Formats: sequence, structure tokens, C-alpha cells
Amino acid sequence: MNRGLLPGLIFVALGVMFTLHNFDIVRFGELRRFWPLLLIAVGLSQILNTARRNWVLGGLLIAAGAALQLSNLGLLHVSLRGLMRFWPLIVVAFGVQVLLDRKRRGSPWGGIVMIAAGAVLQLQTLDLITFDLWRLWPVVLILLGIKMMLNARHGTPRMR
Repeated sequence: MNRGLLPGLIFVALGVMFTLHNFDIVRFGELRRFWPLLLIAVGLSQILNTARRNWVLGGLLIAAGAALQLSNLGLLHVSLRGLMRFWPLIVVAFGVQVLLDRKRRGSPWGGIVMIAAGAVLQLQTLDLITFDLWRLWPVVLILLGIKMMLNARHGTPRMR
């Protein structure tokens, strides 16, 4: 997809909005309800970009934009604050992206760890489990140490 397509679309949309406002067809107060469409447009650009396609980020932006737009139209009751309760799903989504890109990156363990961490964080955010996750930070050191030892044993190059 051409790099100038999204900025061009945004300028056209802004021009249409200002023109409608200047002719008293639509007032800006009504137009600001449609700001989530920008999230959807950026999400679509992430998915349609053939050079650096990012399904996860694009899908997340489209889903968030659609939920907020439906809320602004009174069809769904969602707030930005309400959506923020699900931020750990972003970690899960990027873990899925790592697994999908495994053919380029090698080992699936990074994706698996991201999915597990995101799932645990989501459960804690929703108060479905209650314990202090920060007490587990040394486990990250243990996992890194194991990975380094395995890399050394199998002659795998160091991580950069």
C-alpha cells in the first residue's frame, strides 16, 4: 500500500468535515462522535500494508475503534476506561503475532511466554485471580538463564 494513502484519506476526510461544517450541514459537535473511525483507518492501514503487514496491531485498532464508534452512536455501551481493563489482551495478541511469524523468528517460546503472561495479567486485571504478580519477577531471570544455557549447549548464537 502506498505510504501517502492514509494521510491523503485523512486530509480528504477533514476537508469534507470542514466543508459540511461551513455550509451548516453538520456541526463539529456531531462530527466529534466519529473520532474512533481514525483508529479503524489506522488499523486498516496496518493490515493492508503489504510491505510490513501487522494483523495483530491492525485488528486491535479496528476492534477498539469499532467498539468506541458503536458506543458513540449509542449502539453499545463501552468507554475508553472500560476498554483499558483489557490491556493485557494486547500482550496476548502480540504473543500470537510472534507465533504466527515463527518461520522468520525461530523458537515459539517468546510467543508462548507472552500469551501466558498476558492471560495471567488479564485474569488479575479482572480480579479473577488475586496475588501479587510482581513477586514473580525473578522467574524472568530464571527463564532467561535457562534460555542462555540451552543456547550455549546447542551452539545457538547469542541474542542481540
